[in-house]
Amino acid sequence: APIAWSNFHLIGAGLVVLAIRAFYFPQVWVPWAIAACGGWLAISPWALEFADHVSQSAHSIIAGVIAVSLSVPGIYGAKGR
Repeated sequence: APIAWSNFHLIGAGLVVLAIRAFYFPQVWVPWAIAACGGWLAISPWALEFADHVSQSAHSIIAGVIAVSLSVPGIYGAKGR
């Protein structure tokens, strides 16, 4: 599904930019934005109606769960800032 690949590229590029920003310029909102991108990746197969493409759906869900999981330490660590 072409929409799936566009979604992967757009959100993936956004995650790269946010990760670089989090590394060099840590701010409270960056881990939350990463979590939001990950959440979107996890639900996008149904939101964009490509859930019937099993491989693309699985990759999207797995990438989303990983992004959210990796943002959690940043979210809890950001409370002191």
